[in-house]
Amino acid sequence: MAEASSVLPSTAGKSFEDFISINDKDYYSFTVGSGDKITISVDSLAEDIALDLRDSDGSVIDFSRGENGETVIIEDTVEGGRYSLIVTSNNSEPVPYELSIATDTMIEGVTTTGSNELVYSDTLESLPLIGANEFGRRSDNFKDNPLFSDIDGTGYSAVVIDSGINVNHPAFGEDSDNNGIADKIIYQYDFADDDNDTSDFDGHGTHISSIIASEDEKYPGVAPGANLISFKYKKDDYQTVSKAIYARGSSKEDVIKAIQEMYPDDESIQKILDRHSSNFFFNRKKLFDEIVKEKVLTAPAFIELALQETLKLPFMTRI
Repeated sequence: MAEASSVLPSTAGKSFEDFISINDKDYYSFTVGSGDKITISVDSLAEDIALDLRDSDGSVIDFSRGENGETVIIEDTVEGGRYSLIVTSNNSEPVPYELSIATDTMIEGVTTTGSNELVYSDTLESLPLIGANEFGRRSDNFKDNPLFSDIDGTGYSAVVIDSGINVNHPAFGEDSDNNGIADKIIYQYDFADDDNDTSDFDGHGTHISSIIASEDEKYPGVAPGANLISFKYKKDDYQTVSKAIYARGSSKEDVIKAIQEMYPDDESIQKILDRHSSNFFFNRKKLFDEIVKEKVLTAPAFIELALQETLKLPFMTRI
């Protein structure tokens, strides 16, 4: 089966054009939020055309067929998740069609654009959205209040459970003893590899830690005076697996081959790959989740251990 084209539906509806015949099937996949109303329609001159809506397990949840150019419509309310759509026809020759997918979220005031453009925001933009700018050095309003002028996180430590941390990044301040670790990183432990090296292969943990406690003058954290405790739960191959599975443009065959090269002669991984390669729908997220569960220590397995480890620290008074 050809890999499904991932599309982004919108509140106003988005249209996609292609050709269909008895010798062809077109597959689409899309994600909706919790409790979305969806409207899917196909306009075509085909003598016969059908829509088949399925959930992430491949189970049919709705079906509609039209004849002699009749518009085919599916209207349904679905729970949040990933869905697949199959367009088929018994037309002997390829004919054009236009597919439209619209969603209407059940959350009042929320709409979706379906834009393919990636949007990035830094903390200068994101902190005010949640009111957190009042609690950092960026806010003159907060600093000018004599009751709070000295509050910058000093005397507290933030525990970050993530992919690790770049221990000598200049944003984390001075390394007075020249041991290669910024002074504010007072403790680190790698639960994935059972050692004290939380080097960040992914970068996400470093990003989150900097939002909390960066000392950089231009991009300070919300609490630049706070210390950091880093607990790493992702093995370094977590990010490699992620990149292999979600590489833009890679086919199902490319993904399977990339994972096989990462885990040669690994029977447990091969069983997972065999099962997914034979599935009617190739679901990358499910494949990723299964490999992570098999090979990568995940957060629920050690959060309690991380808390116990933190409370054992002799220098810890407030977290």
